[in-house]
Amino acid sequence: MTKNYPFQHKEAPISKIGVVFADLLIPGRGDPVKHAALVYEDKTILFVGAQKDVPAKYAHLHHTSVPVLMPGKQKFLATILFRQLEMVSASLRWRL
Repeated sequence: MTKNYPFQHKEAPISKIGVVFADLLIPGRGDPVKHAALVYEDKTILFVGAQKDVPAKYAHLHHTSVPVLMPGKQKFLATILFRQLEMVSASLRWRL
C-alpha cells in the first residue's frame, strides 16, 4: 500500500500549442484551402484557416511547414502526426 505524504504533489501537465502551415489543407468538408494554417493545443484544434488569418496571440509561435495537411475527426491523430513530422524533420537536418 502506498502512503500519501502531505508534501507529495503531482505536477501540472504542460500543454503544447503548435502551429502548422500547409501549402494545401484538405478539410473533411468543403473545398481545399491553399496557404492554410492549423493551430492546436494538446488534443484540441484551436484554429483552421488561411495563414494570414492566424490570430495574433498565436502569430509569434514557431510553426512547422508541410506540403499537405488533412486534419481528421480524431483531434489526437492530428497532434501525433504533427509531432512525428517535427521529429522526422529534425532527424533529416542532422544527416545533411
